[in-house]
Amino acid sequence: MKKVLDVSNKIYSFILMACFILLSRNTLISANIIGFEKTYIFMLIICVPLIIKQIFSIKKNKNFSKNILILIIAILISIVLKLDFALYNISILLYITIAYLYFREYKKETIINNFIIVMTFLMVYSLIGTYIIKPALIKTISFDECMKIGRCFENINKTKILNLYFSFPVYITYYIRNFGIFTEPGIYQFYLIILLIIILFEKSINKIGIKIPLAFICILTILSTFSTAAYIVLVLILLAFIINLIHNSKIDKKIIIGCTLSSILLFSFGCSKLIEKNSNIRDMYGMIKIKITSHNTSTDTRTLGMLDNLNEFAKSPLIGNDISKIMNNKLSAVNTNFSFLAIYGIVPGIVLIMIEYLFCTIFSNKKIVNVLIFIGILFSINNHFFLGSQSFWIIIMTGLYNEERMWKGIKKNESNVDCQYSLP
Repeated sequence: MKKVLDVSNKIYSFILMACFILLSRNTLISANIIGFEKTYIFMLIICVPLIIKQIFSIKKNKNFSKNILILIIAILISIVLKLDFALYNISILLYITIAYLYFREYKKETIINNFIIVMTFLMVYSLIGTYIIKPALIKTISFDECMKIGRCFENINKTKILNLYFSFPVYITYYIRNFGIFTEPGIYQFYLIILLIIILFEKSINKIGIKIPLAFICILTILSTFSTAAYIVLVLILLAFIINLIHNSKIDKKIIIGCTLSSILLFSFGCSKLIEKNSNIRDMYGMIKIKITSHNTSTDTRTLGMLDNLNEFAKSPLIGNDISKIMNNKLSAVNTNFSFLAIYGIVPGIVLIMIEYLFCTIFSNKKIVNVLIFIGILFSINNHFFLGSQSFWIIIMTGLYNEERMWKGIKKNESNVDCQYSLP
């Protein structure tokens, strides 16, 4: 009977992870196929067993995350003092609570494995959908005909989208950016970056035959988003991986550096040939080059958004501002940490940063590696607004497995440690 319950619990944990990712507010499934209200209600229903189980578990295990307690109490104080009882505030509190209950219920390995399985399926499917199925369909069926059979739709920006269930390519022949299931490639890149970090640094993935193919496909998918932020973060993550490899590997450092340089040269050569032969790829990389090397609308908008958030935060640093004020300002709602700071004030803002850093520490005991991953994560997260995404909170909550060591000031001796209040 115990084995049956354990298997059922594992299946349920996987279903939850799949729903957290597939039905997040920033997916086209939630935004255009099902609708926010329906997905919100469905997510509440599917989380009921988790909530009930944790209510009974709390009676036996009363250890709570100090960071989460401070975060929730500080947000509640901010909401009450501002009398800002908007539904979005309640939603964010609910997302944080559910993410924490999920964290308490399952071990780190279970959460990470579930994430790997879901995201690996989605990234492979997105490559097939965008670069194989889409070109074939566009040649055989018009957009109007596609609309009639329910395989196409227009998003909020009137962009024509092809519905392949778990991949949503833009219905334009020459448009080759990979959206995955998300509303923008810039959102997709965050999940891919997290997946790459896990693949490269998680010790449970120790088989070279699995790690190398997965890492290669993940990097290829990250490149397919043609996201400027993704490319910058990718460099940081790969640099962190090389440093970590040199620090921990028994292989001679010169061999590692030599193999790295050879891989970079080989990859650069392959990319240059691909860019030469494909005008669409050449145009995309030209756009990215302009974004990185010069002023442009996208970068300016995000910079102005951060400055605008800091300006609003300065007006009310202790309790923040009404969420509607920030959300209705298109300049403000283009990042995560700065928006959170502007909405809820200094204490929640600092705690969120701490939790994000803790996430970066569960993969390596080398500080320079942790810092590089942390910078990469911040860059990736603050490319878009993730506060209203359940999956975002699930991901960063994994960092709480190192929380007790942070509070006690104990130096971490190993990269993967189970938290004292994680339950079997």
